[in-house]
Amino acid sequence: MSSDIKLLGYVAATLFFFMAIMLLLTMRQAGRIRGATLWLWSTLFAAIAIMLNTAQEVIPEFFGYVVSGVLLIVGPLISARGTFEYRYHRTYPVQWIYAAAALTTPAFYYFTFVLPSTAVRILLVAVSIAVICTWHAWIMLAGSALRRHSVGVKHARFRIPHGIMVLGLLMVAFVFFVRAVDTIQVISAGPVEIPRGGSPRTAFFFYSVGLAGRLFLLIGMVLLLIDELDHELRSLASRDALTGLFNRRGLTAAAGAAPLVNSSFLMLDLDHFKAVNDDFGHDQGDRVIGLLARCAQANLPANAVLARLGGEEFCALLPQSDLAAAQASAETLRKAFNLETAALGHSRQHTVSIGVAAAGVGQASLRELMERADQALYRAKHGGRNRIASAAA
Repeated sequence: MSSDIKLLGYVAATLFFFMAIMLLLTMRQAGRIRGATLWLWSTLFAAIAIMLNTAQEVIPEFFGYVVSGVLLIVGPLISARGTFEYRYHRTYPVQWIYAAAALTTPAFYYFTFVLPSTAVRILLVAVSIAVICTWHAWIMLAGSALRRHSVGVKHARFRIPHGIMVLGLLMVAFVFFVRAVDTIQVISAGPVEIPRGGSPRTAFFFYSVGLAGRLFLLIGMVLLLIDELDHELRSLASRDALTGLFNRRGLTAAAGAAPLVNSSFLMLDLDHFKAVNDDFGHDQGDRVIGLLARCAQANLPANAVLARLGGEEFCALLPQSDLAAAQASAETLRKAFNLETAALGHSRQHTVSIGVAAAGVGQASLRELMERADQALYRAKHGGRNRIASAAA
């Protein structure tokens, strides 16, 4: 292995260790992002593998060839498993990784000590990594514009960090594919001794472009964790802590993308809620609020934009729902909530009053629609509570 290639190898290993530290520090800030721990372990495995592979001339062959070869294959498998967990919120069996290690260890041992063959070892690593990285990129694309109809995807966001990871994976896959093809061509040309670092005509291309691809992958991982942290903070800022529904800020952002034409709006208010807190305590009051939130999620249309505006006041935008449909949904919710409160074990059942307003042809804004629904809610309250009132067309 030439001195230039060795230098690239040591630089790559050092950068991998550094990026592992960056991943660890980012993970401490980003909380529990699915798959991140597996990305960290795969980075550490890759750093150790590259270090052993680069130092194979000065360390025992078992570590320089067998251990490094197995880690070079297992590392990408662990990384792909992390991305699978990130996208699908579940993991494929870890036995797959154990099986890969169990199969490759005797193979590397055989072609190192029994029938030594640099070419076979290179092909084993190159083909395996090219396939794994291509599959890994395919997993990351799940739910994106290129794979909109992927089944079982729980996390479909695809932004620049995801694209950087895919680019890095495809670069690594391409480099190892070229290495495999070049090795086959060298073998096909006749019996020739292949250097430990691979064919000289592609060695520098392999190490330099391969390093660039791996760095793209690692940088993408770090940026993805930062992006997820930012997304999580934005979500927390737009959500009510008690119910998980949108708060007023979140409602404005979520409803801004929904057309008001043919839509309706509900304003909900728990009846005599101050008495609930006074008679049963604030903890029980929170249970009543949480129950109303769950009833709204279960009984209003699936596309409803739900929010808790504060205290005992809730609202819901019902896209593509006329006044009659909105009244029917509100009545279903009112009855369901009244029935469900019996499970709280209180001495009385709790009720909710609802105001309904449908967007008119010239409806100017969400605020105007909310005001009309609020006026209808006022009439429901003063009409005896536990009822629905509708705003005039």
